[in-house]
Amino acid sequence: RESNEPISVNKLQTLLPKATEPPEPAPVEVKKLGYVGKKPGKASESDHWHTPEEFTNAARDVMGSIDLDPFSSESANSTVGATHILTLADNAIESEWAKPDIRTCWMNPPYSKGASSAAVEKFLDQYDIGAFDQGIVLMNSSTDTNWFHRMANVATALCFTQGRIQFIGTGGRKTSGNTKGQVFFYFGKRVKTFQKVFSEYGLVLVTENI
Repeated sequence: RESNEPISVNKLQTLLPKATEPPEPAPVEVKKLGYVGKKPGKASESDHWHTPEEFTNAARDVMGSIDLDPFSSESANSTVGATHILTLADNAIESEWAKPDIRTCWMNPPYSKGASSAAVEKFLDQYDIGAFDQGIVLMNSSTDTNWFHRMANVATALCFTQGRIQFIGTGGRKTSGNTKGQVFFYFGKRVKTFQKVFSEYGLVLVTENI
């Protein structure tokens, strides 16, 4: 089902658990992490899970294109098909994302603690300066975290998935280790299109951030 009536961020936050995530890592720690796993230089297994093609195709249906995937690899992009990607070697946290031909962004960042928060901050910063006009972000629906509430305060719509996504692991095999639900955050003006496309995957809520 979907909600056709906009919901204010304040109302949304009253429906969600309060943020209980520990304080953000110090800037030097975030920089050191880049976007790899729980410890500097060590990635967790889930950091290498790729998004199933049906969801990146849905994102493309909404935005018209995927111009940038800032947390990617050559193998992941064989499915995503973004015009521009940033790999681990490029360090998306430190790189500039803006290019003249980038207007849309797809982001499925690593979910390791510290890395996800750093990715969110970078995405919101780049969206704020106009590096892209539309973006879709796939994250765990960790409604008690600070980063979730930061995203919800800016997104124009959200889709809470019904059921868990089977990500693509090493060797192209579907994973069975996903223990959480997911949420798609949409940033942009094609809210009705996002509602139509993503209502297939779960509950769509429209915010008042349009």
